Amino acid sequence: MINVGEQFVSSYLRYIRQCSFTQTNLYTIESQGEIDVVGLNIEKQQVYICEVAIHLTNGLLYNKNNRPDNVQKLTDKFSRDIEYARNYFDGYEQFFMLWSPIVKDSKGKTENNQMIHLSEIQDNIKRKYSIDIECIVNEKFQECLDQLKNYAKSQTKALQCPLMRLMQIEEYLGKHVSKYSDLHNQSSYHNASQPTIDLQNEESIKEYSEFWQPVRKGNFGVLFKGKPVPVRNEGCIGKSINRIKVNLFLNKQNCYIQLLFTGDDKIEKRDQVMKLFSSSDYKFEYKDSPKEAKANFPILEKGKNHREEWDEIREALVRIGTDIYNKIKDSNL
Repeated sequence: MINVGEQFVSSYLRYIRQCSFTQTNLYTIESQGEIDVVGLNIEKQQVYICEVAIHLTNGLLYNKNNRPDNVQKLTDKFSRDIEYARNYFDGYEQFFMLWSPIVKDSKGKTENNQMIHLSEIQDNIKRKYSIDIECIVNEKFQECLDQLKNYAKSQTKALQCPLMRLMQIEEYLGKHVSKYSDLHNQSSYHNASQPTIDLQNEESIKEYSEFWQPVRKGNFGVLFKGKPVPVRNEGCIGKSINRIKVNLFLNKQNCYIQLLFTGDDKIEKRDQVMKLFSSSDYKFEYKDSPKEAKANFPILEKGKNHREEWDEIREALVRIGTDIYNKIKDSNL
């Protein structure tokens, strides 16, 4: 039976890290154990030693005697992995990785906090071997998944790994179904004897941002209410006042508000406006270019990848963006 987690890591090492050889469930005779995934980049003389833990509902959770055992179990596993690598891959640049999609930063007792467990594992290995364990968890795991998806959709040849082939099918099927649906709708429309229009124009095939939809509907305030935002432009939305653009920016890992100033007097205009915030609680930094003057207000270390936090992100962006807009409006600058 295919272990999807191990196949995922093996594919990442092969296609993204350019490993010429990968193996899952490598049996180690000396310790009578297994390494989940090993990858070799022979050209660069690199070896990747990976442990994979795909625990979803409860996050990263190994138990022993009904008590959390993440720290001891994974410290022991990586200790055996390191000893194996030293015996068989001397001269190779060695990378040790822990892959787990969901690791919870739970509140309460330290013994139940999985993120703290990772730190303790890393500290144990660092003290014992002077080696850093790279933890590919949560957002980093998502980023690696996105990299593989992008690779799969860029390939026209059949990928042999079942997981990669599935990603490839998903991409090409999506394109086919979308195109078929558009053609079907166009045919049905004309058969109904409606006025002839081009249903393949840009507006008819746009996909709209799911993140900004509640904001544009006015669910979080009226200032940034408006038309749906195309996915290709979902990085920011904005509102102008007195030749100043108040932009709400959404990145994968964070969000911020930007004031954008243009024109020959952009620097003077920016300096005047930013005096309004010199004694406020809002922190900001300047990001200037030859054509524009900008002031960025960091809002949250959360972004598009934090789907479960989207409402919090929307509320903070709109609330603070509205406050900044109103301060400028009330100043009559």
